[in-house]
Amino acid sequence: MEDKTEITDKKQKPWLFKKGQSGNPNGRPVGSVSIVEGIKKKLLEIEPENKKTYLDLFLSRYFRKAIKDGDVGLLRDMINRIDGMPQQRTDITSGDKPIPILNAIHSNHSSQEADETTKED
Repeated sequence: MEDKTEITDKKQKPWLFKKGQSGNPNGRPVGSVSIVEGIKKKLLEIEPENKKTYLDLFLSRYFRKAIKDGDVGLLRDMINRIDGMPQQRTDITSGDKPIPILNAIHSNHSSQEADETTKED
């Protein structure tokens, strides 16, 4: 039986996707703005009625809701953004012995990182 990759490959139109070629070679059109860029720009504007930036107003409301109202979810989010999420490490073993394929992946990844470090020096 064919796997999904083989079936998908047969359904693809050969002129649509060529290996090693970008599907969007020209990139984003000049002058287009992402929603994130639009929000950042708007946050820096001054709100006429309060004479404060939208960022100041947003942060005031955020802090009030998190601290004064005691919103635990917002408090957790605030702490995670200040200090970053705690690292979670997982030890994957089989009967306290390393799994060979994972060791091979890890050592390959480590050697690639070492190569990148030497290139930067």
